[in-house]
Amino acid sequence: MEDSITLRPQPGFQEKFLSSSADIVIGGSGAGVGKSWALLLEYLRNKDIKGFNSVFFRRTSPQITLPDGLWDTSMKIYPHVGAIPIKSNYRWSFRDEKNNEVSKLKFSHLEYETNLLDWMGSQIGYLAFDELTHFSEKMFFYLLSRNRSTCGVKPYVRATCNPDPDSWVAKIIEWWIDQQTGYPIPE
Repeated sequence: MEDSITLRPQPGFQEKFLSSSADIVIGGSGAGVGKSWALLLEYLRNKDIKGFNSVFFRRTSPQITLPDGLWDTSMKIYPHVGAIPIKSNYRWSFRDEKNNEVSKLKFSHLEYETNLLDWMGSQIGYLAFDELTHFSEKMFFYLLSRNRSTCGVKPYVRATCNPDPDSWVAKIIEWWIDQQTGYPIPE
């Protein structure tokens, strides 16, 4: 008999990150608060919607497959909801009771700006960036143009990062940050 498992966000960062209904959420914090877990848990919200898809980006492929990287972490979550791993291309297939694919999630790298052309014509309902500050501003904004959907789920973006006051991300979000405390302005 298989042990039952409950998947839910941890209090603090994960709950706040996952509770936002904004089109784009950028969550920053230090190591160990569960940023990658939050990105992975977010997918579960729409996993049963026919045609829903997502791509999770890291800058390089090794960052996906490192011990306890995105792939290993996803292996701790998605088998518990019946998803099927397809390791040959780092993809998850979420299926219905008749074993028909309903939705899918893919892990991919985006190492060079020239790789952007690989995504031309794609439609990504849930666009996820793990460590957004590792990507260029051009990469982010180009992929926003791929953030679209025909499955009925309003397209959205979630990204995580470690605080980096000198990055392009800091400049984009600075008007949401209290310059005295360094924390987001609650309202």
